[in-house]
Amino acid sequence: MRWRGVLILSAASLLAGAGDLRAQGPMQISPPVARPPGSIPNAPAAKPKAAPKPKAVTAKPKPPALKKSIEPKVAMLLAAGKVVARFTGRMEYGPRALGHRSILYHAKEPAVNQWLNQRLGRTEFMPFAPSTLYEHRLANYKLVEGADYAAQFMTITFDCTESMKSDCPAAVHVDGTARPQLVSAEGSPSFHRLLTEYYKLTGIPTVINTSFNMHEEPIVCSPDDAIRAFLQGNLDVLAIGDFLVDHPKRV
Repeated sequence: MRWRGVLILSAASLLAGAGDLRAQGPMQISPPVARPPGSIPNAPAAKPKAAPKPKAVTAKPKPPALKKSIEPKVAMLLAAGKVVARFTGRMEYGPRALGHRSILYHAKEPAVNQWLNQRLGRTEFMPFAPSTLYEHRLANYKLVEGADYAAQFMTITFDCTESMKSDCPAAVHVDGTARPQLVSAEGSPSFHRLLTEYYKLTGIPTVINTSFNMHEEPIVCSPDDAIRAFLQGNLDVLAIGDFLVDHPKRV
């Protein structure tokens, strides 16, 4: 019978059910399964973890190779009597070529004013100017004090010393003067290294420096300009950036 929504079984029904259980015999109870502490009952057994794969040992990357400087090679070419057309870095501002767009040659041969000007289609009265290491300025030029900075741009003429006249006759005018470019390590590091290497080889801190262009043309600006003027001027070697190129007709 029901009482207030609750099923109430009579005592007779409970006794009858108990008799049925006794007739079925004793209940078989399985022993408890041993589980590791903290495990959840009736949860599926975890799969065994695979052994971690050994990490591949990668070789450490090699440091980049240091770029070899081109300046010592150019100095060796100049010491060997080669005419080197130099094109490097940005173009200079101003009326003079200061080592970035220059034709270089040693200053020991006075006749260079004639034959190199002929190659470039220039007239013989266009003399060449010297580029000299800044630290050797007093040994080569007189009354330089006070004009040291302006002379870095090849704009002032000085009287030359006797050692300058004897060592670099190709850069000295007939009146014993010259209009030098004083090359400092701060103002032109690459050109200064080149002259330093040349000085180590020859004991002379000066080379001829004339603008890299054919006659009545502007100073070369682009690599294309440099290659064309180099070939047309029949120069020995082109130093362009970090590369040295021999003239095909002068190899």
